[in-house]
Amino acid sequence: MVNCANVLAHGTCSDNSCRNEHNITVCEPCGRIFQDTNIYRSHVEGKQHCNRVSGVSTFVSCPLCEVNVGDGQRGWSAHAKTKKHISKVKSHGLSTTSVEPQMAVSRGKTTYCNICQAVSSTSDWAAHLRGQRHKAKEAYVKYRAVAAESEKDKNGLTIEGEFDFGFVDPKIASTGYRTSVILKTSDMFSPSTLIGIQLASSQGAYSRESVCVTSLIF
Repeated sequence: MVNCANVLAHGTCSDNSCRNEHNITVCEPCGRIFQDTNIYRSHVEGKQHCNRVSGVSTFVSCPLCEVNVGDGQRGWSAHAKTKKHISKVKSHGLSTTSVEPQMAVSRGKTTYCNICQAVSSTSDWAAHLRGQRHKAKEAYVKYRAVAAESEKDKNGLTIEGEFDFGFVDPKIASTGYRTSVILKTSDMFSPSTLIGIQLASSQGAYSRESVCVTSLIF
């Protein structure tokens, strides 16, 4: 089932005839959106996800050598042992342990993509922006921006609490799964009461129980 474009763009869908998926599954470390939980489960067991979580696929920058280094901490350790790096450290009167890796940046003939957290050849940059991987990352960033916007102070009201239960065992869900939230207002003379919660997955033609919150009603 295709993810609902309205939920991805606005965080909610008011089309009762919508037959698309309203419960959006995402991988936070990799910054990816998935069509269903089965694909997600396969992803988290894969090499790409494990590399991202462990930091292997991370790029960093050496402030002395002015180069980007891939392969995360392992790559940085290897770079720190090179003759060029050691020579740079000595010329600056520093110790090898005092030089820390920094966030990767665009350098020379390479361009660093903040969205993908990867380095691309500058000559291939246009192709990178058109690529499927970059487009998928852009979609995730936009969706997360919508989610962040929904958490902002609305007319003096804020809600603190965790609505994402993750994957809940059906046996546990059948007996009820609860959470507590705190409703705050910056205007002490305008009390508000939370009277309802709408779930994204309760909308559309294929509604089902979920913990994916799409809107709060006051």
